[in-house]
Amino acid sequence: MKSSTRNLDSQNRYTDIIDLERPVSRRPKMPIENRAAQFSPFAALTSYHERIAEAEDSQNYLEQEVIDSQDI
Repeated sequence: MKSSTRNLDSQNRYTDIIDLERPVSRRPKMPIENRAAQFSPFAALTSYHERIAEAEDSQNYLEQEVIDSQDI
């Protein structure tokens, strides 16, 4: 199929609906705050920052243990 024929086919494919009005939902609009929640981080990452903080605290504790043991 030639590219010009392909372009005509794709242009004619939607001629029956191209001039129709955009459909209007019957549902009430969702508040912006709720819509934004749909795009929030995945639940798998919700405790990520807490885990990092715990790991840092643990590392700091171990480093302090080494320092304290050297003072003895």
